[in-house]
Amino acid sequence: MSREHSSLSEAYLKKIVEQNDTIIGLLKGIASNSIAHQEDDAQSIKEKMEALTKRERQILELVMQGMMNKQMAYELSLSLSTIEAHRSGVMKKLEVKNITDLTKKYMIFKSLSKY
Repeated sequence: MSREHSSLSEAYLKKIVEQNDTIIGLLKGIASNSIAHQEDDAQSIKEKMEALTKRERQILELVMQGMMNKQMAYELSLSLSTIEAHRSGVMKKLEVKNITDLTKKYMIFKSLSKY
């Protein structure tokens, strides 16, 4: 192999290594940002859960047990509209629109409170 060909090969390989280092750096940055964002989300969920009133937490626990509003009303000796109001308050405070998102946040909070 000629010297010129050899130095071109070295330059090409050096360029590839530099590009790979750049890509690896970008991926590390993305991963780091994602982890930080998840930690922020977990902290936010914890703060929102802790902002619930005692009654809202009670309603949330019953929802997570699969109870329907009428069952909760009977169990707690409250009117159906009172249960609906508390449940609505939980959904608003936790900034969720459906039971799936509520369950996700609840599970994240429960996993945090184990420690």
